[in-house]
Amino acid sequence: LIDGAGQMVAGHDAQPRGGLYPTSVWAPGERVADERFWTPDLPPGRYHVEAGLYDLATMARLPLTGGGDVTLGDRVALGEIEITP
Repeated sequence: LIDGAGQMVAGHDAQPRGGLYPTSVWAPGERVADERFWTPDLPPGRYHVEAGLYDLATMARLPLTGGGDVTLGDRVALGEIEITP
């Protein structure tokens, strides 16, 4: 979760589907559903949900690419949530 100031305020790192379906076996273009749950102690407000992947061996974040030499950062925006009192 990213707050309005762009700071990461909560997160959850884990292998896809509890480690039972690693990215190394995914087919190109395959969509893989994977749930994450967390209970952050945060003030009410709107937060951005973002996701990224990293290399388990090196812990380096993997870049997103748009084809060719275009790099799009290291995370993708999934939407927003609102925490209410």
